[in-house]
Amino acid sequence: SSMFVTHTVRGARIDSFRRNGYNPCLHGDREHKALRRDRRKSSGNERVGVAETRSVCERTGKWRRMLYVGVFFISVATLLLEVLHARILAFMLWPSLVYVVVTFAMLGFGVSGAALSVYPPMRWSKPRKTFSVLSLAFSISALVGIMIIGRIPIPTFHLTDKLSYLVALVGYYVLLTLPYFFSGLCIGGVFTLHAHRINKLYFTNLVGSAIGCVLLVIVIAGVGGEGTLFLAAAVGLVAACAFALGRSGALTAASSLLAALSLVCAVVGADKIVVLRCDADKELGRLTHPKIGPESAIEYTGWSPISRTDVVSSPTLVDTALLGKAWPYKMVTTDGTAWTPIMKGVNEEELESARSDLQVYNGFRMLGYITKHRPETLIIGSGGGPDVIAARMRGARHITAVDINPVAIRAVKEVFSEYALDLYSQHGIDVHVAEGRSFVSRSTSKYDVIHMTGVDTLTALASGCYVAAENYLYTVEAMMEYLKHLKDDGILAITRPSFPVPRETIKVCTAMIEAFGRLKLGDASEHIMILGDPGSDWAAFLCKKSPLTTDDLKAYGAVLERIPYRVYYRPGMTLGTIPKGSSGRTHYFVGLFDAYREDRLEEFYRDYPYDIGPITDDRPFFFKIHKGREFLHPTRPVPKHERRFGLIPLLMLLFQTVAMSALLIVLPLAKFHREGLHVPSGHKFLAYFAALGLGFMFIELALMQKLSLFLGHPTYSISIVLFSLLLFSGLGSLTAGRFRVSLRVLASTSIAVVVALMLLYTRALPVVTGAALGLPLTLRILVAVGMLAPLAFCMGMPFPTGLRLLTSEHQRFVPWAWGANGVASVLGSVLSILLSMSYGFSAVLYVAIVIYAIAALTILTVRARTTATALN
Repeated sequence: SSMFVTHTVRGARIDSFRRNGYNPCLHGDREHKALRRDRRKSSGNERVGVAETRSVCERTGKWRRMLYVGVFFISVATLLLEVLHARILAFMLWPSLVYVVVTFAMLGFGVSGAALSVYPPMRWSKPRKTFSVLSLAFSISALVGIMIIGRIPIPTFHLTDKLSYLVALVGYYVLLTLPYFFSGLCIGGVFTLHAHRINKLYFTNLVGSAIGCVLLVIVIAGVGGEGTLFLAAAVGLVAACAFALGRSGALTAASSLLAALSLVCAVVGADKIVVLRCDADKELGRLTHPKIGPESAIEYTGWSPISRTDVVSSPTLVDTALLGKAWPYKMVTTDGTAWTPIMKGVNEEELESARSDLQVYNGFRMLGYITKHRPETLIIGSGGGPDVIAARMRGARHITAVDINPVAIRAVKEVFSEYALDLYSQHGIDVHVAEGRSFVSRSTSKYDVIHMTGVDTLTALASGCYVAAENYLYTVEAMMEYLKHLKDDGILAITRPSFPVPRETIKVCTAMIEAFGRLKLGDASEHIMILGDPGSDWAAFLCKKSPLTTDDLKAYGAVLERIPYRVYYRPGMTLGTIPKGSSGRTHYFVGLFDAYREDRLEEFYRDYPYDIGPITDDRPFFFKIHKGREFLHPTRPVPKHERRFGLIPLLMLLFQTVAMSALLIVLPLAKFHREGLHVPSGHKFLAYFAALGLGFMFIELALMQKLSLFLGHPTYSISIVLFSLLLFSGLGSLTAGRFRVSLRVLASTSIAVVVALMLLYTRALPVVTGAALGLPLTLRILVAVGMLAPLAFCMGMPFPTGLRLLTSEHQRFVPWAWGANGVASVLGSVLSILLSMSYGFSAVLYVAIVIYAIAALTILTVRARTTATALN
């Protein structure tokens, strides 16, 4: 109750102590007596009078404002660094290792909470100086960490080959964890010492975090990943300066000088100081390795929020397939891999010469055009432009080229326009930077040919791991969109890698079969043809909107007489009619369509060695091709080239997260705060804070997915969802401190509203996004923010309200609350992926609803000793 006493002299003293960073509810009489003695010594008086109290309040009022400034900037820097780490590591490592490393680094927050419980901030003699030093350590460790690991990429597929690789992996963990550890100590220390202001501080923290997550989208294209790293360090140094201002001139000066120096480095020369190298198994790594590609050179590097893009030249880079002769090109890599060529400019004379060669004219990239004359063409994933050249060769009347990577488009259109003979600026070619599926969904045009060559969305939203890479280009709903945007006799051409036991191409078939069923277009087996490239392990999936006619099959037959394409399936083929000597791939594809015609698809899927069932927008994991029971079977060794696609990275991540959370968070708490477990209703408080961490992560990641297509780009979805959730959660936290109701009632009521809104969102979200899909991007962003605002506002109330309830009743349990919430948040990101892969994102939202409902019931049933209200 002393928190609310302000009208007596004693109350004024207590209020002044509290504003100076000492909470009477936290420290007790001993600390207050010591503080009062210090005040007497510094003032030369034997008593603390009212005049002195006012002076202290004036000084601490300024400090309080700087406290909020410091929390704001360290929050901005932390979230900016967190998003940047994922971006840098996506370039350096294969995706299967990125998520493991980044998520493990997030444990730094949880470890800091355990450290605060062992050595609480109440023991700190100079909190303001300590906050400044921690912010300074955050910035220095952020820079030094990337400077070191940037030069030491870990070979993902050779981790067990040498002990040094495993040592390097541990080094990654430590160096990446340190900044979050220091940031967690700083923010957690402020929250602990000023728990009575938790609503305002939590608001400041979340607003800063919201700005940090969108700041990368704004700045990375201009200053690059290396420059953004220095910018994050500079923002952290501004926080150090704010905390030190007025208390330590040396710290203030040093922080200001380093911040200015970091800003200069961010703009000039950051890439010379911070060197980033990628895994040697990536295309860029192989090509630029001094022993493999000594004559190769990176001519251009550009960063975007979704990737780092490099353009590499080498005398060894020539293509013989597209034009029928050796033709030079420059390699464009996305995060060191997923490459596409920028072909040396092809003029009309050279195109006409290529047309005269029937082998070239009917090449693998041209299979979708065999029956078309001057087609209207849509190319999804145009990259460096080889498919555009192929469409020009086939005489396309108009070409619409779409690619998700703005840097690749800029490289062709601007940086290397002379080399490419202005390919993307020619008449009849329109180029759009957009996610292909979203572009098609918003388009009002219809096409003769829709073409995709090996297009992947490897910049997954939540995962960073191939097996969990969300890809909306090959879902059932995507196939339905393509069919709707084809003319009546239009053709969809998709090329994917072929394997001895088909996986990706056959999954495209199963999705199209399901799409035909939903649209009631008839027998899908009469519309589809699958041809294999004789010179590579690629297959072309061809699907005509209307049934393939006899004339169509004759046209393709004439091509097959000249070029020995492998026929994996065409209308009329059955297992009984497969020619002798056909490959095993043919038997698998024909077996699928036989099962389809005989209405036994489920049996075929169950018996197939891989998971080839049709994927949907709610479960868009195209690269999840291993069945869990098959992949984990002890007698089935997994080849190295399959490990990046398997479940091992996620299972390893889950094991590491649980083990290290227990070691670094739970064990210290159990050792130093065992008494906290003996507070009344301790187990219920533990369940409450764990449920909040788990539920928040489930909702956050599922909503990112749900809004990806609506916003048109994974980066927009990440940024808008994070920004909205953090900003409006902060506003909810701030507002929660203004209600004159019981803390338990406020916490349970806000959670009940979250549950109600989520039930509404699961039904209304698809309807609203579908209706607003045709709006301009700015309006779609506003719609998304408007939908997220009420939910996020209510989600921001339960955590600070519960923490204030603990502060007023069971102070000993506060460290356990932080630990439970931190561990659950880290586990939530992994569990949500595993759950969505099996049951879909809608299931994740429903589970989150149940978790929040449990949290509400739990907080209502705790035994309360006071009637503390939420009002500050």
